[in-house]
Amino acid sequence: MIKKTLFIIGIAILLLSPAKLFASEPGHRTAPVRVTGKRLRKQVRRLLYEEYLYGDKLRVYSKHGYCRHRLRFSGYGEKRERWIYYDLGLEYVFDQDNNLVDERRFYPEHKRARMTTY
Repeated sequence: MIKKTLFIIGIAILLLSPAKLFASEPGHRTAPVRVTGKRLRKQVRRLLYEEYLYGDKLRVYSKHGYCRHRLRFSGYGEKRERWIYYDLGLEYVFDQDNNLVDERRFYPEHKRARMTTY
């Protein structure tokens, strides 16, 4: 009987005070995310991805939006990440501290031409 009572009290505490469970650290959303549709998980991931960005990556993300073509590579003791916006003809290269290292422009490719293989 005591175990049941303690269990019910514990559940009540968890349900009544959810704000105390989650610290308001960077990267933790305190307000609930409200998205609807078939692709709910994908939308939530994209919304939460923005909270982990900072520096130049956040600036590029807020200007051009979510980048579907991201490539992370490492070599010679350093890690870099490359974002390619094929429709806009832009390529950004970031270092491991989210600083913009290189920005390139190229002629935007047509989507159909990009997907055909020879």
